[in-house]
Formats: sequence, structure tokens, C-alpha cells
Amino acid sequence: MDLLTEDFARILHVPPIHKISQDLLGYIFEICCKATRGLKREQESQYVQHIDPLVLSQICSRWRSIILSMPLLWIYVPVRLRGYRAPRLSAIVQLRAARSRNLPLAISFRAGDKGAVEHPCQLMP
Repeated sequence: MDLLTEDFARILHVPPIHKISQDLLGYIFEICCKATRGLKREQESQYVQHIDPLVLSQICSRWRSIILSMPLLWIYVPVRLRGYRAPRLSAIVQLRAARSRNLPLAISFRAGDKGAVEHPCQLMP
């Protein structure tokens, strides 16, 4: 009886996030990483906090595996013209190009934080 009780207790203590399928997590990651960056601001959800896939990939090994298997999450390269030094920017672009596989990158340039206008452009790898 103790073994059954221990198994039951273990099942009950599995966090709900671990019960979500890989496909559903991938869809959630697409939303959170703003994989549909071509949308106009009015079309975006005001309720979703957009997160860099690099941040999400550091949560746990399962999330990392899922995120690394999704090249669409890596196509967006935000560039703040006043925030990056050339070697760091080069490393970021190379990482995103490698992880996006053969998908074209969408690079957005920002000059500053307040009132900045994003200018997306497409680059083929």
C-alpha cells in the first residue's frame, strides 16, 4: 500500500507545465517570442509579454530542446543602434542566422528607446 501511495503522491506533484504537449508549448513559444513580427501594432495582443527565445531556452532542458528545434523563433534580430558593440552584434546575428537555419532574418533597427521607429528589413542567409 505504501508503494501505491508514493506513486500517487508523485503523480499529483507533477507541475502542470510538464503535462503540456510539445506542440502546444511550441505554439505558446511562438506567441511569446513574437514569431509573427510582421503584424502591425494594432494586430498584436496587448496581453502577451514578448520574450527573447534565448531567455526562454534557459528555463529548462525540455524548453531549450523545443525552442532550438523551432527556426522561426530565431529569425527576428532586434538591433539597438546605441546599445551594441560590433563584436557582440556580430555574434548575435551569427547565432540567430545559425538557429534560424535557412529562413530569412528580419532585422529591426532602433535608434533609441523613446519614440523610436522600427524599420524591419529582410536579409537572406
